[in-house]
Amino acid sequence: MDETNESGSATSTSRARRPRRRRVSVTGVIGELLLTAGVLTLLYVGWQLWIGDFIIGSQFKAEAKSLSEEWAAQPSTTPTPSETSNGTPADEPVAPVPAQPPILAEPG
Repeated sequence: MDETNESGSATSTSRARRPRRRRVSVTGVIGELLLTAGVLTLLYVGWQLWIGDFIIGSQFKAEAKSLSEEWAAQPSTTPTPSETSNGTPADEPVAPVPAQPPILAEPG
């Protein structure tokens, strides 16, 4: 039997008690998996919003720069005015025809 000293505690001859291990439950494992999946999802969304925007933005910037250089290399041509179907030149302003509102028959 274990010997006890005056204070009631076990002496060095008794075996030290091991701390109890927590019991693993199914809900605990599922909860941990859901938390991990949530953190990974937030990391993915952060990647798409900030890092992905930076990558796509730099690609669009390079594409816009090459397009601007292409347009700058093309000679500038001024189109000549042509006649419209009513015989007036296309560069002269044409007065718009006001639209008439539809008139409905009176009920009755």
